[in-house]
Amino acid sequence: ELMRRGAATSSAPAGLSANAFRGNEYGASVYAKGAIALESIRRAHGRTRFEAALRAYAIEQRFAHPTPEDLGRNFDAVYGAGFAEHTLFPLLLDSEESNVSLVRARATKAGARHLTHVTGRRSGVVSLPTWIAAYDLSGKELARVAWPAHVSTLETSFDTQARVARVVADPDRALLVDSDARDQAIVLDAAAPPSLFTRLLGFLPLLLSWVGP
Repeated sequence: ELMRRGAATSSAPAGLSANAFRGNEYGASVYAKGAIALESIRRAHGRTRFEAALRAYAIEQRFAHPTPEDLGRNFDAVYGAGFAEHTLFPLLLDSEESNVSLVRARATKAGARHLTHVTGRRSGVVSLPTWIAAYDLSGKELARVAWPAHVSTLETSFDTQARVARVVADPDRALLVDSDARDQAIVLDAAAPPSLFTRLLGFLPLLLSWVGP
């Protein structure tokens, strides 16, 4: 989180030449933005493939003078052709973002089950896979559904026994390159509704005031 905040202090992309940065931009862009770009890829796609790509890059280039294209070739070999062009370089060199947000959540009842209908949307240049999760009032996760990278607008529903109090996109906070996480959650139930007994107790003082001493 500190690295993400540091990256936000610079508007310069990390792929500029060193003499193009001003003031503290170099540290914020190259070290902070570069770090959160790679960490976002690792979190979104998993540790195994990420480490395999970096391992191959380190072995191949240990006595060389590597270029970004060398790094891209190793990532393409692990993630598939075009990954460097469409994901790695836009995040790492151009400091582009991968943003997700929840735009709508609606709860209904179906017998003893609770149905929660959710709509999420993507923005930004890069698409990374993530999840949408549903939580009850205590904060316990009830269910989650995958949000594949190729899906720009996700319409999904949760069918749960307990009532959903909150839905969250990117619940594991994998997309560090999303600069604004405030639109990633919707609260449906901020507090449990009072029981019938509690509501009756609330009317008791009013009733006594009518009856009088």
